[in-house]
Amino acid sequence: LELTKGRKAFQAFMKWIFVITIGAGTGFVAFLLFLAVEFLSALRWGIADQIIAETNSLGYGYLYFVFMALVYVGLSSAATAWIAPNAAGSGIPEVKSYLNGVAVKEVLTYPAFVVKILGVAFSFCGGLCIGKEGPLVQSGSVIARTLSSSFDKFKYDMYKRDFVSCGAAAGIAAAFGAPSASIIFVMEEATTYWSIPLLWMVMCSSFFSTLTFSICKCAYEGHINDINSSGTIVFGIITYNPYNLVEVLMFILIGAVGGLLGALFNELNKRLTMLRKKYSWGKPIRRWLEACFVAFLTATVLFWIPTAFDDNCVPNEPNSGTFYTQYLCPEGYHNPMATLSFNPIEWTIKNYFHSPQRYGWQVLLTYFVLFFCLTVITYGMSVPSGLIDPTVMTGSAFGRLVGEILYTYVGWDIKPGTYALVGATSFVGGCTRITISLTCLMLQVTNNLNYLIPLMSVTFISKIIGDYFNISLYDLHIELKNVPFVEAKPILKDVHLAAGDIMATPVTTFREVENAGHVYRMLKRTTYNGFPIINAEKKMTGLMLKSQLMTMLQHRCFEGSGVKLKYLDFTPNSESICPTVDDLAFSEEEVRELKDRRLDMIPYMNMAAETIKTNMPLTSVYRKYRAQGLRHLVVINSNAEPIGMITRKEMLTEFRADLSQFQFAQTQLQLP
Repeated sequence: LELTKGRKAFQAFMKWIFVITIGAGTGFVAFLLFLAVEFLSALRWGIADQIIAETNSLGYGYLYFVFMALVYVGLSSAATAWIAPNAAGSGIPEVKSYLNGVAVKEVLTYPAFVVKILGVAFSFCGGLCIGKEGPLVQSGSVIARTLSSSFDKFKYDMYKRDFVSCGAAAGIAAAFGAPSASIIFVMEEATTYWSIPLLWMVMCSSFFSTLTFSICKCAYEGHINDINSSGTIVFGIITYNPYNLVEVLMFILIGAVGGLLGALFNELNKRLTMLRKKYSWGKPIRRWLEACFVAFLTATVLFWIPTAFDDNCVPNEPNSGTFYTQYLCPEGYHNPMATLSFNPIEWTIKNYFHSPQRYGWQVLLTYFVLFFCLTVITYGMSVPSGLIDPTVMTGSAFGRLVGEILYTYVGWDIKPGTYALVGATSFVGGCTRITISLTCLMLQVTNNLNYLIPLMSVTFISKIIGDYFNISLYDLHIELKNVPFVEAKPILKDVHLAAGDIMATPVTTFREVENAGHVYRMLKRTTYNGFPIINAEKKMTGLMLKSQLMTMLQHRCFEGSGVKLKYLDFTPNSESICPTVDDLAFSEEEVRELKDRRLDMIPYMNMAAETIKTNMPLTSVYRKYRAQGLRHLVVINSNAEPIGMITRKEMLTEFRADLSQFQFAQTQLQLP
């Protein structure tokens, strides 16, 4: 008994050590990404600006600007397309799928981790319209899965899922310096299963992630004692400007427009992703060429668009905190369009939020349209990329446009930077449909709680408007990748159904003591992963997984053989992928001998497997399935006889019905 208590105490101790390590490791990775982006950005933007200033000519600067973009993005896309294809995109849909119970192959692996970090640094500095937060979420999840697989007790999916939730929260916390927002983000958007113990774990990992990044960054900048530092994305403190009721109504209107723009963004990106899926998925050379072309297009557009406003040279305002770009203007002057297009994304966002300079509605409208279109075609390419940065940029351009129009032409005494913040929140909400965590995030990264009411208003309105047209961009990409994701509830036309209407029949069962040859043949013949166990009266007494039956056959755990399997013998591999029957490598003679052998299931079967009756409402089935993290739900009749099985395949909603709750066309969804 004392040994058991000591072992439990050791396991609890190791769990918290792993949680702390996940947070600290993710924070350190975020710091390395910060250093890489700082170096690569200076190598591209800084030198290009210097060439233009020294030669007073755009030609040489353009050649260098485009060349470095092609080099950076070409390297990032090549590594993604040929080494780790699942490192493409933000990684949040894949992590969300994993936390829903789907073990997507080659997502949480070392190659994906390395390609994700290096790839996002190169593609971000290559000038693509992407962010860095999504790759940090996937990187934190890789660290979490790796640690959980290194300790036998934590190799099971339940522990992996909790640790990956900690890694996802640590990634958001390190990216934005917002630990509380990261906790809410994981609870609201990422994880399917939530509990109070998991809340403490996620909170701990988020804290150590933010702390580690802050310490490393402050030490690098030479003031290690001042750890009050923000994350890799610095939006700065928004100066409070009192607002009235009329402005609140304007904020709500901005939220509605942001929801419409977000729905339009999702629809355009969906159509483009479906074309990519048809013509370039699985073809690395096409994906690489596409990325290089978009890099060339983005660099060309952002470099030359300031020439359309070359007569618009504005004096610099000292001590304004604005990152000015001189372009072809005289000393002490800057080009407003070049100031937007010639700086990294987070610098431009700071300009939108804080600059007292008036850009003009022509500049803002042009930049908004360009960045909207470029972000649509960029997200989903074969490069690691985040979504929040570019959507914040696009939304802040829209909000700043509204603010400057109200200030200049309507005469309102406002600060356009406030409207940039509201516009950014509305557009991000319109694309991602996150509400509480987005509000908390924007409040934390701007360090001003006075805008709680406006931000809450725009997030709710943008979600309501956006949901009327389609689903969130993260969920959309989950659907497009054919991931068998179990939603929180059935679609509208299925809410009246019961368990008996969707269960798979007939169900394959085994007796408590079954012939090994029969088990082997059924494993080869079927693709099921769960098998109810019945007694002589055909009543269900337990459940055996395919992986458990495979383990028993592999170890020749036959009745009377004397082989006794231990708890750790059933430990899954690090990828949670079940081997096939062919992996047993039985010879023909061994297969023939199986008919004389028997497997005793009683010591190893799950005697507390979840069962339901055929008349259980489908909404209750969904709640039970998701809340308990089930893989198999056995349907029994009044005599406790198994008559059907419900897995995530039976609970999949239709693709088009998910894309629009008001569209009920029949579409076959292929499982990976």
